[in-house]
Amino acid sequence: MLTRRPALLLLLLSTTIACNRSDNNNDDMAGKGGKATLKVMPAHHEKQIDSCTVYIKYNTRDAPATYDDSVKTQIAGGVPTATFTELKKGDYYLYGRGWDKDIQQVVTGGIPVTITQEAVVPVNLPVSEQH
Repeated sequence: MLTRRPALLLLLLSTTIACNRSDNNNDDMAGKGGKATLKVMPAHHEKQIDSCTVYIKYNTRDAPATYDDSVKTQIAGGVPTATFTELKKGDYYLYGRGWDKDIQQVVTGGIPVTITQEAVVPVNLPVSEQH
């Protein structure tokens, strides 16, 4: 019986390791290295917010505690736009924080986005004042 225990322990250990193995295949992971572009346009009650920083988190559809990157809006075609380039297909979470001049308040908001094709993807990001 004592000679079986090491073999049994080795079998259980190898099965556990094999079941928890990660392939680390980054081809299916959202993030940098692709050919998609997100064009994010923040708006408060359909009014464009021209002073906004947009934050992005890769591989999630939920609001995170930290973000992977950020971009300030720039005027593109007359519209304040935050542009994230060279993204892969996958899930992202966007969060914007800006200033609405009309109401003289900080406005914030976030939404999940899924990129399904390597293309330019326009995204309307709703932001609102905090109550």
